[in-house]
Amino acid sequence: MKKTKKRRKRRVKTWVKVFLTTAIILGGMYAAGAVYFHGHYFYGTTVNGSSVAFQTAEAAKKQASSATEDYTLTISERGGGSEEIEGSQIGLEPVFGSWFEDLMKKQNELLWPLSFLTTDDETLSQVVSYDEDKLDAAISSLNCMDSSKWVTSENASLGAWKDGSGYELKKAVYGTQMDTGAFTADVKQAVSTLETTLDLTKAGVYVDPVYDENSQQAQQMKQTADTYGSSDITYTFGNSVEEIDRKQIEEWMDIDSDLNVTLDQDAIAQYVAQLADTYNTAGQAKTLATSYGQNVTITGGTYGWKINQASTVSQILEKIQNGEAYSGDPVYTQTANSHDGNDYGNTYVEINLAAQHLYFYKNGSLVTDCDIVSGNESEGNGTPTGAYFVNYLDKDATLKGEDYESEVSYWMPFNGNIGMHDADWRSAFGGTIYKTNGSHGCINMPPASAAVVFHNISAGTPVLVYTLAGTESSSSEDTSTDASTSTDSDSTTSTDTSTDNTAGEE
Repeated sequence: MKKTKKRRKRRVKTWVKVFLTTAIILGGMYAAGAVYFHGHYFYGTTVNGSSVAFQTAEAAKKQASSATEDYTLTISERGGGSEEIEGSQIGLEPVFGSWFEDLMKKQNELLWPLSFLTTDDETLSQVVSYDEDKLDAAISSLNCMDSSKWVTSENASLGAWKDGSGYELKKAVYGTQMDTGAFTADVKQAVSTLETTLDLTKAGVYVDPVYDENSQQAQQMKQTADTYGSSDITYTFGNSVEEIDRKQIEEWMDIDSDLNVTLDQDAIAQYVAQLADTYNTAGQAKTLATSYGQNVTITGGTYGWKINQASTVSQILEKIQNGEAYSGDPVYTQTANSHDGNDYGNTYVEINLAAQHLYFYKNGSLVTDCDIVSGNESEGNGTPTGAYFVNYLDKDATLKGEDYESEVSYWMPFNGNIGMHDADWRSAFGGTIYKTNGSHGCINMPPASAAVVFHNISAGTPVLVYTLAGTESSSSEDTSTDASTSTDSDSTTSTDTSTDNTAGEE
């Protein structure tokens, strides 16, 4: 028993000695480490990406200083090119002050064992000095700063049209135009921190396109342009055809800097105005091969084609914006009988004031003719010449003036309140009655002739009024009393087919 106890005591003493010895060794090592790291940087310490582990402040300074001696900044440019700025060009010198010593003081040497488990990345924002003017000159001399060599960036754009897929969407162009202010600032920052490379694309100093081919704006641009380009408009004017095809539409398409596609309404309005100049005939002089075998030129009046320009512009915009194909007419304010040859065609009323005679042709055939009495020239009520429309037809109308009221069976106005009608109060027509005993401007007709015309004519039929010298009729007497004594004012021609029974020139 005694031997066993002695053995146990010896073992305890041995373990105590080992523990104390180990503690003394570890304590010494810890103390030695604390002393060491009082003047050396911890493991894992870097300055501007370079390790200074286990270095003194002075050694770290020398290491940093050596980087300035052969310093070169390599600038990587778009397209694969590169240029350099060397430290010797700009008077580069190290400037540290007490920064490295202050960094050392920040360490708690008592915590040095933990430094092997952590990292400490430090950034020295200004480690060098340089000649500002020399650096500016070096930057300005770089090829990438030569604006004459810059390639301007371009947004995604429309290419050629391809059937089945619409317009090609061209990729954006990434050019080499520089944001010189941002570039200069990045170079100075790189030099100040001794960075050796500067990638201009990554730095974002190029003036890049705003929208590339994958952007929503570019996709919307293509979609809108495809719709517009699908439209095709054909206007027919008799034997003449005017087509608004894709090429024309492309000339009208405007694409702004945000890739919004619009149509140039001013250009479309000019196009429609040209159509009107070419095909409008309203108010233009007209040549008539008269029933007397002679040609006359009729001026004045309102008969003829007249394009409603504002409505036609709206029509074109609507068709293009909807991508529609359209073949037909533009929008007209008024129409005529023919686009080819004389616009009045071969259905019309011909009135020769000199001969006091009326002819009514329908589809080229004479329906009827008769003597008439036109406006009283002695009282200044002569019937105006010109080419007009029959505005509307009215049966059993009442023609009223300031001091008269006359009933007529057939009323066919063509120039405001001036029209053709029966005049059963007259006993004679033709000759020179109109000179002293004419109407207030209307064309008075024998009732039977008025009935024939009324039942064979329609609103919109041209009425061609002229005076052909040398066709005057012999004098005729009219012993009837003109029922009207007042004069109504003129008004413009209308193709409205509504009935007005209260106004008229007898």
